[in-house]
Amino acid sequence: MSTRCQVKIQVHSGHTNDDEKVTLYHHCDGYPTNMLPLIHKAFVDNGGAENWKLERAGHAASFLCATDPGGFEPEAGHDLHGDIEWYYVVTVGKVTWDVQVYEVANDWQTPNKQTLSTKGLYPTEEAAKMAKEAIFSSRF
Repeated sequence: MSTRCQVKIQVHSGHTNDDEKVTLYHHCDGYPTNMLPLIHKAFVDNGGAENWKLERAGHAASFLCATDPGGFEPEAGHDLHGDIEWYYVVTVGKVTWDVQVYEVANDWQTPNKQTLSTKGLYPTEEAAKMAKEAIFSSRF
């Protein structure tokens, strides 16, 4: 069975477009050891802190889609899917992207009831390093 996830991209508060956000769905390989390096790769491969476009949710979403073109698909809204196991919130800003990692517990007895369990907030570079070193498999 595939490990599905969603990634919500939002801007740091105080930005001129505070309400700007985009949600992406990823049909498989949504576990942190795959997703966190992908998110960091999208940041680094597109210029990192030197690229002003990385602080815009729409641009950040397009860079993520380009990093894994067959995996991501944009969502029309921001509701959680009933079949996801992981949920990521990427907060984009001028210098870094920060990622909040959530594990999703689905209550199969109660339709549409999900519990988000936070697993930490990390700059993408640190998160990718932790994923590479398999720290997330022991932490999660």
